[in-house]
Amino acid sequence: MALYILVRNIFWKYSTHGSLFLGFEKEPAWKKVFAIVSGYKADFKEVEEKIYLYPLEGVVESGAAVDRRLNLFVEAEVERQDLLRKLRPYVEKAVIPREIWATPGLPMLVFLTIGFVLALVLGDLIFSIISAFISIF
Repeated sequence: MALYILVRNIFWKYSTHGSLFLGFEKEPAWKKVFAIVSGYKADFKEVEEKIYLYPLEGVVESGAAVDRRLNLFVEAEVERQDLLRKLRPYVEKAVIPREIWATPGLPMLVFLTIGFVLALVLGDLIFSIISAFISIF
């Protein structure tokens, strides 16, 4: 999933010629790296409509200025609704862009099921790779 999200972000960057982190200049580099492999830019309306998309950003008012912050640890539906409610006025007033950082909240069960089906069809891939590597020596 991380590879898909990274490719999607690279495609977005080169197709729009926009900055992925415009407004996040104060954020540390490690947060940006984590965001680029775990989330992508999505229209605010799309994030509101699709229940599996969680906002990865929030806003902090500091005097008259509004700072955008990356929230990399989203916990539950309650937090999702709270983040959306806090972001909505800033998006509607065009204080922040309509495209915000979001992450797909896919359940682990999807990946476990895919792994189980692959193991049934192809066998134990890791064991096969290790056995092939050992037999070479």
